[in-house]
Amino acid sequence: MSFIPFADFTHDSVPRVPAVKGTLIALYATGTSGIEATAADILKYKAAGAGVILIDQSPSLSVFAAGLADVGDVEAFAGTFAAAALAVEQRQAHTWQSTLYVSYNAFSSLKHAIRNPAGVLYGVADYSWSQAQSEQLLDQHPDWAYTQYGDPASNPGTLIPGTNITLRACNADIDIAQQSWAAQFLPKPPPPPPPPAVITDGILVSKTMGWTGHKMKTADHGHTWTPVNP
Repeated sequence: MSFIPFADFTHDSVPRVPAVKGTLIALYATGTSGIEATAADILKYKAAGAGVILIDQSPSLSVFAAGLADVGDVEAFAGTFAAAALAVEQRQAHTWQSTLYVSYNAFSSLKHAIRNPAGVLYGVADYSWSQAQSEQLLDQHPDWAYTQYGDPASNPGTLIPGTNITLRACNADIDIAQQSWAAQFLPKPPPPPPPPAVITDGILVSKTMGWTGHKMKTADHGHTWTPVNP
C-alpha cells in the first residue's frame, strides 16, 4: 500500500511554509483570523502545484456539510458527534464521501454515532505513534483515510514534507495518508499530447496532369508516395 505524507497548519503559519510542487498540505476552512485560510493562502499552494485539503473545525460542521470543506474536525472546541452525524447524512444525500478527523481515544464513540457508515472515512490522531506505526494501522483499517501522528511538541524536528522546515519552526502537525485518498487533492497531470495524424492516402494534383487528381498512398506519413491503380 502507498502513502502520502502531509502537514496541516493555520493561516498564521502560511508565511513560514513554502509551497512545493507535488506536495500535499491541509489548511482550515473555518476558525479565527489566525486559523482560517484566506483565498490567497490557498492560491499560494495551488498555484505552485501543491494539493490542498480544507478542514472545517466549526462546532456545527456546516461548511463540511455543504461540501465546502474536505474534512470535518471532531474534537473539543470543534465539531461534536451529533454535528458530525448530521453532516455525514447531508453529504450522503449528495453521494459525497465524508472524512472525519478524531482522536484515537474518541474514534470508537464517533464511529458509533454515525448512523450510516457508507462512504465515511476517518483521520485518526495519536501522537504516540511513529510514521511506521501509522502506516501499519492504515493497512489494518480500510476506513482510515489518514493518521495524524505528531505536532510541534511531540515531533519538533520532523520536517514538513518537501521542505527543510520543522514542525516546531512553523507550528504544524504531521500526517500520513492513504495514497488512494490523498490523490484526489493533488493536481492532475496534463493529458498526453495527441498522437500525430496518420496519413495513409491522398490525391496528387499537378499541372502536367492537367490539374486532375491521381490517388496516391503513403506508409511514412507523407514522406514518400506511390500511385494507387484506379
